[in-house]
Amino acid sequence: MYNVYADNTMINDPSASSDNALTGTITKAVNGIDSFSFRMYSNNAGWDKLQCLKTHIHVSDVITGDSDTFHGRILTISPVQESSGLIYKDVQCEGELSYLQDSTQFYHNLRAQMYVILSAMLNDHNAQVDDDKKIYLGQCIANMSVDYEWGYGKTWETLQDLLAQEGVGGEIRLRYEDGTRYLDYTSETFSGGSDTVIEAGVNLISLTQTIDPTAMITDLYAYGARTGNTEQRVALPNVIYDEDRRTLAGGIVAGTVIFDNITDVSALETAAQAYFDAMRPIRKQYKITAADLSLIDHNFEEFKLGYQYKSRNPLIGVDEVVRLIGIQIKIEDRTKNTLTFGDKFETLTAMTSKKSKSFQMQLDKQPELIQAVVEHQSEIIRGVEGGYRYDRLDSNGKPLETIYMNSSDVDTAEYALRINHNGLGFWKKSTGGGTPLTGNYDYAWTINGLLNTAYITAQTITGLKFNNGNGTFEVDSNGNVTAKAITIKGGKINIETSNDQYDFVKLHCDDGQGGVWNMEILPNQLQITNSSQNGYIKLRPDGVWGYWGNQAKFHLSSTFGSLNLYGTNGVHAMAFDANNNFLAVKDGSGNQTILLNGNTGEIHAAGFIQT
Repeated sequence: MYNVYADNTMINDPSASSDNALTGTITKAVNGIDSFSFRMYSNNAGWDKLQCLKTHIHVSDVITGDSDTFHGRILTISPVQESSGLIYKDVQCEGELSYLQDSTQFYHNLRAQMYVILSAMLNDHNAQVDDDKKIYLGQCIANMSVDYEWGYGKTWETLQDLLAQEGVGGEIRLRYEDGTRYLDYTSETFSGGSDTVIEAGVNLISLTQTIDPTAMITDLYAYGARTGNTEQRVALPNVIYDEDRRTLAGGIVAGTVIFDNITDVSALETAAQAYFDAMRPIRKQYKITAADLSLIDHNFEEFKLGYQYKSRNPLIGVDEVVRLIGIQIKIEDRTKNTLTFGDKFETLTAMTSKKSKSFQMQLDKQPELIQAVVEHQSEIIRGVEGGYRYDRLDSNGKPLETIYMNSSDVDTAEYALRINHNGLGFWKKSTGGGTPLTGNYDYAWTINGLLNTAYITAQTITGLKFNNGNGTFEVDSNGNVTAKAITIKGGKINIETSNDQYDFVKLHCDDGQGGVWNMEILPNQLQITNSSQNGYIKLRPDGVWGYWGNQAKFHLSSTFGSLNLYGTNGVHAMAFDANNNFLAVKDGSGNQTILLNGNTGEIHAAGFIQT
């Protein structure tokens, strides 16, 4: 059973009456943020005490004594009234790892041990959040140097991106010690063994097996370090393969591995073979509902996230050691907990994250690079000879290449689409010349991920950098845009900022003859500067200011309708007050000498001299 607290108010007390009873599920996963969803009824003591993002939710396990079952905050509250008149609130909470979503990262570019990089990330986070959201680096079990450049993104997304980098991986967890939050990291897994067996007829209630087909690799192509200044790499001359895997996969499923620091072919073969041997032939995952018999039999252990357990069900052919990678805890009935064992399937988001950091659009060398791309892709697309419609087969009778043309004769074809293991190419006789077998493929998508085409039509394009080729239009990885001209027809420019002194529009002109003019538009003012003459004007909502150097020369107030003039050294020289209808003139020290009062018609002066 579980005690649940909203700040200091107990909202679920299993030892009390049902008035303070919740129904809900705590979800935990390896490398993930915990979540907790629960339903509260109107007679609960905490009915009026819940606030989104403010209320802290704490869950402790009464039976096992685990006081850190869940720590987090409320994300959403959804009040509901059913047709029967029943009123309740559905509440969604997120674990304290989500605090890393409340901070951003400053710019860093480090090659250092993992603990140095993680410390830098957490230092940035802790510098921006309140004390009750600070997280400190705990255990860091890693012996590797990481080359990583990051900045400007949310801390949580940055951390996930770091773990997705080639050669990094590993696991993180949030740990509590003496009221302090610690982020632990290991380059392997936070795991442990258990003697508890999940077995049909004993503690296994239900089991569902899921297989991830994307993980199967039967043939491995290995590459080492780059050769020279090109993208070409040291390559293993022979493919590493396994016939049993081919049989299991129903044919060949190829994959690649890159070792950036290996230059020797022999060392590359050794590393690649070890990598291939260590790969699981296929990834499996099990959704299991199992009875936690540790509550009634001390021969059984409590299920713990990350631990390994023996699972046995001869009826469906399951008999292997699997790891608990996720758990759903039903706080009202722990016998209904759902356990997820096996491999953690990689999401499309994680796959994309791994590729996006390694993908570099080197378009600064246009148009020479574009021509090089055309020649490169043409060479690899032409890599297979054959007839006008030629299907080359492997030893198992499976096709390796197909050419589709708009003519049955290769010599008269005008268009062709060519597909082989090196990529996908598009040929036009009018631009590529020759035939589909000999001509240049001006547009192609090659196996190394390079796409070259004339037009892209899409709803969203995501990339690190965009460049039109000659530098007149560019969007860099930090979101800075360089353009020769921008024409807006019937639209508008919106700039949203929280800093009235930082984000602005700046117009700059240097006439080449010593005249330098600037116009800066900030959210709260417009400033026009002539740096060559040391003067500038500020237009603000409260008025207009004129300056020469650091000295004010005039101020026209929109608030009071007054005009103030300033003399040498910024001394107040004259004031016209439209609200009070007077004009004041002052001497070189700022002392008033003449006052014209429009209300009375009086003139006050130190003296009058008639000439």
